[in-house]
Amino acid sequence: MTQSRLSKYPASIQVFVQALVNWWDDWVGQVVLGILWVFAWMTVILGPPVTFGLCYVESRLVRGESLGFRGLVEGVKKYFFKSWLWALANVAVIFLTINGALFYGMVEAWWGAALRILMLSILISWVVVQFFAVPFLMIQEDESLRLAWRNGLFTVLASPGFTLVLLFFTIVFIGLSVVFVVPLFLGFISLTTILFTQAVRERVATFRAIVQKDAEKDQDETD
Repeated sequence: MTQSRLSKYPASIQVFVQALVNWWDDWVGQVVLGILWVFAWMTVILGPPVTFGLCYVESRLVRGESLGFRGLVEGVKKYFFKSWLWALANVAVIFLTINGALFYGMVEAWWGAALRILMLSILISWVVVQFFAVPFLMIQEDESLRLAWRNGLFTVLASPGFTLVLLFFTIVFIGLSVVFVVPLFLGFISLTTILFTQAVRERVATFRAIVQKDAEKDQDETD
């Protein structure tokens, strides 16, 4: 599909197609990275660092630079401790929200059900934000997790339709991996990572264009 034809489709579809192309062009390498990611999580301690290392590799890939295993090692070394801060934050949020939902589920009053829904909503929102936050961290000058989470949250709130389409594709990837197992080893983890890395790249470009357009409009009105 040519770039001109692709531009006729919504941004989310463009991102998906471009991610698929990037993944396919480096399919063998992506399969290897996906397998390493699976085995890394089996060790537990290497799970978060390799996740960040994978995002580091894909962040370069969408810019046309294929780092492969060497890039994975670089990313693991660079983000080892930060990735574990991210992992511990996730464990804390998941623990608190799930236990909160279970606790409020035992309350028979109407507000118990309301707070249970709130806890589950916070959990789902947090998980969704993570898909954007880590790719954002890879391109920020200030490699702050707090800033990455804020950027991820802003993206979700500013582009709900865009986010829902990407989540649909992600759920399909996860479903295929769970049902067939084989897709997991064929690089679908890498494809999901490329998808959201590509999405962050597209959203940043879009938001910058909007800001620039507004600035030019204000300048014209001033003149």
